[in-house]
Amino acid sequence: KRTWLDRLDHAASTWREIASAALAGDPTRSGATGEDGSDWTFADVSAHLNGWRARSVARLEAAVRGESPPPPPWPAGLSDETEEGVEAINRWFYDRNRGRPLPELLAEADDQFRRMRTSVEVIAAPAPALGTAAKTVAEKMEFVPGKK
Repeated sequence: KRTWLDRLDHAASTWREIASAALAGDPTRSGATGEDGSDWTFADVSAHLNGWRARSVARLEAAVRGESPPPPPWPAGLSDETEEGVEAINRWFYDRNRGRPLPELLAEADDQFRRMRTSVEVIAAPAPALGTAAKTVAEKMEFVPGKK
């Protein structure tokens, strides 16, 4: 449990540092992905990460309730099993979130990290004693204590 919380705290802290650095510059500038020709801003990257993180939040919260992981938040027919599918999901996140205000996106990220931390705090048992849904989420998120 401590390892999970430490990793979450580190991820949240790192994200806040990245966001602070972006806000100190021009977060509306295109090219935030570092790829030539990219028109993504820091807000677009934030929305993209929030979209993927939302799935982790939903899975952790389902595990806490003893439920199976919910379906992904993207439309049926899109799959994260192939590179093409992931690209389609990324485009869906981009189209869905384009133009959202950066403060809203940063608040959403903070809420996601808080919700993940709350879920992990509830999961008090070591990984082998967790229910199947919780073990699946833990393994996919690489939060199993002792796992390298």
